[in-house]
Amino acid sequence: MANMSKGNWGLDTRNIDTSVRPQDDFYHYANGAWLKKNPIPENESRWGSFLILRYDTEKRLRTIVTKLLSAKNLKAGSPEQMVRDFYKSGLDIKSRNTAGLSPLKPWLERIEKIKDVPSLVATFAHLEKIGGGAPWGLALDQDMQNSQKYILHIHQSGLGMPDRDYYLKSDVESVRVRTAYEKHLEAMFALMGKNKADAKKGRETVMRIETYIAKISMKKEDLRDVDKTYHKMRIPALSQLTKNIDWNGYFKIVGAAPKEIIVMQRDFMKQISVYLAKESIADWKTYLAWHLVGGSAAYLSEKFEKQNFAFYGTTLSGVKVMKPAWRRTLSVVNGTLGEVLGKIYVQNYFSPEAKKKIVRIVNDLFSAYEARIKNLDWMSAGTKKKAVQKLHQMTRKLGYPDTWRSYRGLVISPDDYFGNA
Repeated sequence: MANMSKGNWGLDTRNIDTSVRPQDDFYHYANGAWLKKNPIPENESRWGSFLILRYDTEKRLRTIVTKLLSAKNLKAGSPEQMVRDFYKSGLDIKSRNTAGLSPLKPWLERIEKIKDVPSLVATFAHLEKIGGGAPWGLALDQDMQNSQKYILHIHQSGLGMPDRDYYLKSDVESVRVRTAYEKHLEAMFALMGKNKADAKKGRETVMRIETYIAKISMKKEDLRDVDKTYHKMRIPALSQLTKNIDWNGYFKIVGAAPKEIIVMQRDFMKQISVYLAKESIADWKTYLAWHLVGGSAAYLSEKFEKQNFAFYGTTLSGVKVMKPAWRRTLSVVNGTLGEVLGKIYVQNYFSPEAKKKIVRIVNDLFSAYEARIKNLDWMSAGTKKKAVQKLHQMTRKLGYPDTWRSYRGLVISPDDYFGNA
């Protein structure tokens, strides 16, 4: 906001709406003129200066990937080849429409082969490797009671709507979203090739299972309580808690061998273990097929992508129009090959000299912080020493990493969008 209308105040007074009294509505007084000049675009759920910056960056990235589309003889495995072919596979709507559900065929066949609870749990593990779909999920994060170590966390999951309340509450908004979700389920089952009766049955099955999962899920206010979501357990103890789940087999498929794990929702895991044997295998297959297809819709044909947007984009977020194909595809490429695309970006738009400049600025800030800490009159010498130590332990993420992440061995194809993702 460098453009000032009245002196060098550090803010642009042209954004102020002087027709509003600040004591009545300070937000619209301070921002009203900007809001009038910047309506939310039809393909966005919100709008502001940071989103404008992001969109400006997207346009620069589009320039990069557009040039790469016409590039010849790119070295296999190079950043340019991976970005070009991933982007190309997403933009190839014709091939995606022709493929339909075929990219998911191996996974749908795996689901269809489930015959009992052990093979059901094994399938959960296989699906976890491509993004999940089971009633629980895995995450690798710092141990909240020992920040020097990373540890696997297991957490409640398995819902198609964002929160348990959408399944259980009867207020107007919850009913509106739930009704739209049921219609969405039937529409997706129809796109999967089900007739009207089977699509309805599929919707009923998914809603029954997900509603039960919602009932045993921890409430969002409890999820904020770190003491309630921290239960460190060794694998034998976890197996005793969840007797229907073979954790050694599960982790072997996932590719992990933890001695202990953080169980974030212990009661949930105990109850879901019992529930695995209560539902029929046929209904679990329906549930998993839905989550596989629903979670992959953005990478499938145009019909799946549009139906997915109708619920998650419009019903849930209020977005009226889908972003253009280049923005949708670029978002996926950037979200999965972030440092690959980022490496190309900084070569074009962020020079080593620019990084040196921002490093100098931040060094000056740290020096100022350290001087202020040492001169505080209310802090003891021992506390000051700890504070300075903590200051110097802060990780600085400026511009781009000094050492880029390696993607060696990753194979990206120009005609397999789902496979690339």
